[in-house]
Amino acid sequence: MMPITTPIPRYLLPREARARRARRGIHAFFAAIISFINFLLALALAFTLLLLFARFLLNCAHLTFPYSSWILRLSEPLVAPFGRYLPVLNVARYTIDLPTLVTMCACLLAVLIVRGMLKRLVR
Repeated sequence: MMPITTPIPRYLLPREARARRARRGIHAFFAAIISFINFLLALALAFTLLLLFARFLLNCAHLTFPYSSWILRLSEPLVAPFGRYLPVLNVARYTIDLPTLVTMCACLLAVLIVRGMLKRLVR
């Protein structure tokens, strides 16, 4: 016959060391900050990709509406470094804006790399 044992009451268990408890608290604090930065990076990436996609559609279909100049002005600093080296292709009646597409890919890649490094830092 097996003896029946009850769990040890919590007040009889050894306490966690003060240094270890402090280390765990500091780790939780910095993990929360890094996860917030990670969230902000994802949000900035979403808005940037949305802005660049709107620019691409405006240039591609030659669309104009009252706020199109704002979209083009806001996205110009992002596209300018690639605009020097990549052409804008005209296909039929449409314009394929290669600098905008490359900027979208570069932003996506950069943010994914930084977010991956931050996730590894939290572990």
